Amino acid sequence: MDDRIGRDEYMIVRADDITAVKNAIRSKDLLLLDFDGPICSVFAGHSAADVAEHLIESIDLRSLEHLRISKPWQDPLEILQFAMTRSRKLAEHVETQLTEQECHAVKHAEPTPGSVQLMRTWLSTGGQVGIVSNNSTDAIRLYLENHRIGDLISIISARTHTNFHKLKPSPHLIQRAYMNAGSSSAQCVMIGDSPSDFEASRAADVSIIGFANKPAKIARYAHMELDALVTSITVVAHLVESSA
Repeated sequence: MDDRIGRDEYMIVRADDITAVKNAIRSKDLLLLDFDGPICSVFAGHSAADVAEHLIESIDLRSLEHLRISKPWQDPLEILQFAMTRSRKLAEHVETQLTEQECHAVKHAEPTPGSVQLMRTWLSTGGQVGIVSNNSTDAIRLYLENHRIGDLISIISARTHTNFHKLKPSPHLIQRAYMNAGSSSAQCVMIGDSPSDFEASRAADVSIIGFANKPAKIARYAHMELDALVTSITVVAHLVESSA
C-alpha cells in the first residue's frame, strides 16, 4: 500500500524529519531536482514580476479584455500558460521571450546553499542527478556552464520550444527524465519547492521531498502530500553523505 495516499487527510509533514528524509532517499539511484529553488534562485537579481511585466508589454496582452485584473502578474510562467489558451503562435512568441529573459536572469542567479554539495555527494554514491524544470533548457545549460557544474548533471528534462504544453504539474518531464536515465519511478526521488512539483511527482508515482525555506511555505507545505519536507538542501546532502 502506498503510504502517501490520503496523507493530507490525517498527517502533518514535519519539517526536517530525518527519518522521513532517509526513507525518501533510501534505495534510490536517481535524484531529480527542480531548478528554480533547489538549485538556484533564478530571479534573485532580475525580479520575476519584472519579467512578467516585460512579457505582457512585448505582446500587448493588456489589450485583451479579460486580463484586466485587480493585481499584477507575478509569475512569468502564468503568462505562458495564458498564452497557450489563446493560440500556439502567441504561446511560441511568449516562450521565446521568456527564454531570453531567463537566460539573462541566470547570469545573476544565486546558488542555493548545499545544492552543489548534494549533487557531488549523490554522485559519489554511484547515483545520477537530473534536473526537471519548467524553466528553459537553454537557461539551465547556461547556468550550469557559468558555474562549471555541467558534469554533475546526467539528465535535463525542462522546457523547450516544442514541449511547453507538457510542463509540470503534468508528469511528462519527470517520466521523461527517469526513462532517459534508464531508471524507474520506484528508483528516483524528486526535490521540488512548488505544488506543481508535488502534483507532478505524485502523478508520476515518484517520491517527493518538499523544499521550503520560508515560514509561509513551511506552514503551507506541511499539509501537502509529501514524503518529506526540508528547510535546507544541506540537510539532504548531509543525510546522503552519512548514508553512503
